[in-house]
Amino acid sequence: LPQFVSRDPAKNPALAGWNHVFVMYCTGDLHLGQMLPSDAPHWGWARFSGHLVVERVLDDLVKRRRLGEARELVWTGASAGGIGSFAHLDHVARRFPGARVVGAPIAGYLWDNAKQYAGPGRRSAVIPFGADDFKAYGMLWNAFLPASCAEGPHKTDPWVCALAHFSFPTVTTPAFFMAAQIDKVELELHNRAHCDPRRAGWASEAEYCLQWGRNNTANLQQVVELARADPKQTGLFSPACLMHTEFDQHAPRVDGMSSVEAFAAWMALREGKTTGAPVVKEDDCCSGEGIAWNPTCHGAEDTLYM
Repeated sequence: LPQFVSRDPAKNPALAGWNHVFVMYCTGDLHLGQMLPSDAPHWGWARFSGHLVVERVLDDLVKRRRLGEARELVWTGASAGGIGSFAHLDHVARRFPGARVVGAPIAGYLWDNAKQYAGPGRRSAVIPFGADDFKAYGMLWNAFLPASCAEGPHKTDPWVCALAHFSFPTVTTPAFFMAAQIDKVELELHNRAHCDPRRAGWASEAEYCLQWGRNNTANLQQVVELARADPKQTGLFSPACLMHTEFDQHAPRVDGMSSVEAFAAWMALREGKTTGAPVVKEDDCCSGEGIAWNPTCHGAEDTLYM
């Protein structure tokens, strides 16, 4: 998370002078597992306890570093951490009622991404990540889920609340999202697709990748709509790039602004330092007949976006 933990104001204009804590990911459960030491391990050796690790880290920070006295807290994560951080966002806000808590998930906005690429050149290995797949994951991990979602509109299918698209309408803590419109890791790990125009098999994948981008951007529109209605509640940076978490102060840029600058602008808007339009920096990758790549993405120099 260099964009949020750097001490260089040029790289991290909103948070360079803040205290930073990095929680390692080593539990394989999107930070959601609640298995106890007394629980029988899966396969004779595995207990998924990511949520419990997060809780104990927070307990330790309260005890040793006076986290309970914090006045502002940015709760973020990337990839698996992006998914887990948003799932925990309201929970963390409740734990620290004296702080203004905001979320900043990176590559953590997932939806019902169930349709896999089945054409030539597809990847052999896959980790299914559709909404229905999370029923099994939730049982395997004894997963922590956002209560407002799992005990509210999705009481009959609570496992979908691990995915931000389903929990977002119920989460009350403000959040700013960074999400690539053509997510490289999601496509490779969960959909068997590469979606890389430099590869020999691009012609076979092109239509699938275009439709995937349309689905992704359509699912993100609820974030856009809320940002326009309540700019202090949420914001979005979403470039038409083949990438996952590689957002930094230089690139990619949307409307001339980087993700780091966009987040800083949203924080300033929330704090009343600026007024104006909602912070929604969103490309249009996929409304045409082919993907309209953003030329400022990392890798543009090697003709990916020609």
